Amino acid sequence: MKKFKYLMSLLFIGLFLSYIYYAENNKVEITSSTISGPSITKEKHRWFIERYADPATGELPPHINARVLKYITSTFIPKDKKLLSDMLMSDDMWDVRGPYEIGGRTRSLGIDIRNENIIIAGGVSGGMWRSVDGGAFWDKTTRYDQLHSSTCLVQDTRPGKEDNWYYASGEYFGNSAAIEGDGVFKSTNNGQSWDVIPVTSTSKPNNWDNPFDYCWNIVIDPTAPLERDDLYVAAANYGILKSTDAGKTWTTTLGAGSGARQADIAVTSDGVFYATLSSNTSQTKGIYRSENGIDWTNITPPGFPNVYERVVIGIAPSDENQVYFVGNTPGYGKLTRNSRGDSLYHSLWHYTYLGGNGAGENGRWEDRSMNLPKPDSTKGQMNSQWGYNLVIKVKPDNPDIVYLGAVALYRSDNGFRTPDFAWIGGTCPFEDCDYNFRYPNHHADNHAIVFSRNDYNRVYTGSDGGVHVTLDGEADVVEWISLNNGYYTTQFYSIAIEHSERNSVEIIGGMQDNGTMIAKTMNVMDKWTEPLRADGFCCQIPAGAEYYYASQNSSSQPAIKIYRVKQDENGKNLIQTRIDPIGGRDFIWNTPFILDPNNNNRMYLAGGKMVWRNNDLTSIPMVQSVDSTSIGWDSLSKTRIDFSSNLQTERITAIQVSSNPANVLYYGTSRGNIFRIDNADVGDPTPVNITPSGINLGYVSSIAIDPDNAYDVIFSYSNYNLLSIFRSTDGGESWVSISGNLEETPSGAGAGPAINWIEILKQGNKKIYFAGTSIGLFSTTFLNDNSTVWKKEGLDIIGNVVVDMIDARHSDSFIAVGTHATGIYSAFYEYEPIIPGNVTLTYPANNTRFVVDSVHFNWTETTNAGFYELQISNLPDFSEIYKTIHGIRTNTSTELFLPDGREVFYWRVRAISSDGAGDWSQAWKFTTIAEAPTLLSPENANLYVPLNTTLEWSQVEGISQYRVQVNSGFSIQNPFLDTIVTGNSLQLNDLIINTRYIWRVLSIEEGTQGFFSATNYFLTRDPTSVSGNLVNHLNFKISPNPIADYGNLKFELNAEATISAEIFDSGGRLRATIINRNLYPGNYNFTLNFANLPSGSYFVRFVQNQGSLKMNIQTIPINIVR
Repeated sequence: MKKFKYLMSLLFIGLFLSYIYYAENNKVEITSSTISGPSITKEKHRWFIERYADPATGELPPHINARVLKYITSTFIPKDKKLLSDMLMSDDMWDVRGPYEIGGRTRSLGIDIRNENIIIAGGVSGGMWRSVDGGAFWDKTTRYDQLHSSTCLVQDTRPGKEDNWYYASGEYFGNSAAIEGDGVFKSTNNGQSWDVIPVTSTSKPNNWDNPFDYCWNIVIDPTAPLERDDLYVAAANYGILKSTDAGKTWTTTLGAGSGARQADIAVTSDGVFYATLSSNTSQTKGIYRSENGIDWTNITPPGFPNVYERVVIGIAPSDENQVYFVGNTPGYGKLTRNSRGDSLYHSLWHYTYLGGNGAGENGRWEDRSMNLPKPDSTKGQMNSQWGYNLVIKVKPDNPDIVYLGAVALYRSDNGFRTPDFAWIGGTCPFEDCDYNFRYPNHHADNHAIVFSRNDYNRVYTGSDGGVHVTLDGEADVVEWISLNNGYYTTQFYSIAIEHSERNSVEIIGGMQDNGTMIAKTMNVMDKWTEPLRADGFCCQIPAGAEYYYASQNSSSQPAIKIYRVKQDENGKNLIQTRIDPIGGRDFIWNTPFILDPNNNNRMYLAGGKMVWRNNDLTSIPMVQSVDSTSIGWDSLSKTRIDFSSNLQTERITAIQVSSNPANVLYYGTSRGNIFRIDNADVGDPTPVNITPSGINLGYVSSIAIDPDNAYDVIFSYSNYNLLSIFRSTDGGESWVSISGNLEETPSGAGAGPAINWIEILKQGNKKIYFAGTSIGLFSTTFLNDNSTVWKKEGLDIIGNVVVDMIDARHSDSFIAVGTHATGIYSAFYEYEPIIPGNVTLTYPANNTRFVVDSVHFNWTETTNAGFYELQISNLPDFSEIYKTIHGIRTNTSTELFLPDGREVFYWRVRAISSDGAGDWSQAWKFTTIAEAPTLLSPENANLYVPLNTTLEWSQVEGISQYRVQVNSGFSIQNPFLDTIVTGNSLQLNDLIINTRYIWRVLSIEEGTQGFFSATNYFLTRDPTSVSGNLVNHLNFKISPNPIADYGNLKFELNAEATISAEIFDSGGRLRATIINRNLYPGNYNFTLNFANLPSGSYFVRFVQNQGSLKMNIQTIPINIVR
């Protein structure tokens, strides 16, 4: 990694003194389209859910990010310090690319009360960052192995406690990075490092039962004794939680069991708390006040709306009896509009504490909702995007100067008593704006506001564009300074590189709410240009062209707009031509489109429910245009899939076309289907469904085609609890999983990461396969079916952040990685093979005898082993293999059932790494135990065994001792006789008449017991009592067998008798009596009802009573199958 801190040290003074210059001359070229608006839409949420939800439940698995982090850390990060050091040194090939001057969504923001040059900030998916020079440079303080989610932050400002900071995690609403939270983190060194408070973190796969999965706010009681640290967290679904021991234990003080999805908490300097809970619950909801954080009074005013979602709090520091509450209140309050024309309602209430508990006459309320901002331009109207971006703060020295953050940023100088307000940030209020949805040097979607303690006119904000400061928040025209100088927290949806020019480092990428930007040099200090604004999506760089393709979200059909943008040599837009097809509809969020690698003038577009093709993009005139076009576009009608408006809709989500041979197109859908089209460049071709059998409902997140073989193809599913990566070498006729160790279990269930992207890099004769996941970048060169070993890339550079897209160039091994967390990284990738170490066998030892049928094989662990492979053979040269076990994750095999009979076996083990298999270990020999004897007498199912009988079995060569087990009934478990005998017989006396007995025997060879024989059974009778009186020799038959619900019983009776039939389960328990009656001689056919019995194995026992004689007659095994 090439760090720039040394450079920043040299430039610090100049940068700090240049703040005002930057305010007027921002490094980003503002030259883009003014179309499109803020990003939070239902389509984005739908895209997120379809992409990551477990298909079986439609929801994210509980605690999935914490569980994935735990699995990846334990599996991919070496415990050995030297191996870890070697792994970190290999990170040197990766370069941070930026953008340097743009930040990402920031909800956590704080200024050290002792030193304003120390700023602590956190990205919602980019981790925690710290600046010691007022924002001139930033250091990332989240470790590579930690969760990178931060949503709220607080410093302990009590004397002697100022080095203690806390942040909570988990963005409940609007998250685009698949990162839930997992706890509260603490720093004891003024934000230089962080550790999770253990009790707040969990990786147990239960229901959403951790209060700290999604946190709205965190505060500290400033009046608590210094020996105590009182923390309060406002948590989604869990209300207000309190800890008096710095987070070691917690209690819910407000809203226990209420299920309020939104909450907030604030505290005055003298320890008075205010809290809000949303109205989605019929239990605890509303606005509350407490003087001890335990006992709460509901102070919700009369006339407050019945429906309210997120309500945030702003206490006036100069008069803490005054408190402002602003919230998203559907159907009530001030009606405003967004760029889509949606009706938005918000309410603003001012509260004055008068005395007592603050409720009723002890508090005064004013509804100031009608004074919320509603200028003529919709871009400036009050819009919290349903509470996604909403913050209110009061200037510390004036209770009437209120700052209100939403999409736009406002200031009221009279506490919104009147409709007068100043539009000071977020979106642009000026007529000469180059981009309506971005205030100069500021950004839309505001989440945090912090005042300088030294100068209350200096105001810091955290937004979807990172961290900004103004030196005079009360100016007539407020000017802002970007502090995003290496605050790498941008969230990229997509990236692309130039594929035709060797050594080119040009990258284009689309970001969440930060548009599409282009970097042309390796110097992160060099400016990026910005061809397109809003949410930046799929983009491409055509070979040798003077223009780019880029896309952005839209509030109208087809939901995505695609542009061809030509820039001048300085990166200013010259012409911007819209090129997406007329008739396109229902495109997904971040709709993919690709350029044919053999002809960059041809584009394939995943157009919602069908594929579109344009064979001549240059036929679209290079003119300024904001309308879609029909020129050159063909809709491939046979690719159309069913479409409806519900969440489970199937749409095209991934698309790719081949290099060699050309014109083989693959595409995948949100319901897991994969299609191939040959000769996709001409006509209206028919796709072939090549979806792997038995797999569906997954979200196809990417497709990668081997550059040398169009029929060697890989696709990925991004959903959790599915096998994620599949490969076909025959164009989709057959598929194998190559997910390997990226899954926690071979089935795909568990804590494997989400797979967002697969990329293939050809490097000479070697193919390197990359996987971009929800927890970083991985690679392999050795595809070994589901035993494929993947290794972690860029451990200390890229780290455990969300990787959304990868692009690679084969000619010089240039690769770019777009993260939805910390910007872009790139490398001229240098393949360094990782060879696994040799394995030493430990058990069974060489020449071991008397190995029983079930055995655990053990060996020593070795370096760089992702899996182990075990082979067993009857021959010392392994020319014939008895069994191979692949994909063993530890140094112990699963149990094997080997044949007995003193068979000789040889076994060996080798380790598998991401670059292939190591050498086989030395082969060791073992011999299995002697076989079990054959049971001879009584023969199995003998129904006439006397009460005194001899058990006999075969004599096994060389064996003199045997273990015998005997039991009555149907189960051999807990036998009444379990003994060791010498010889091959055992006398049994005084057995019970009319009783079923079962028995089995094993061989003992030199003290080692083998395994048991099969179990035989017999029935007893007293031969002296029969004396020829038995007239009926019955032959009972049940059909069919197996049985569903009913069966037929047939038998013949020669003399009168009472017949009973009883059903026993496999454990010998009586389940039902189906016949018990006196019958005369004749042929009988009964219908037996088994409908009330569950599926399983049973025995039907028939008993006859004939005069004074009672005996078991017959037992028939049956199976009930439904």
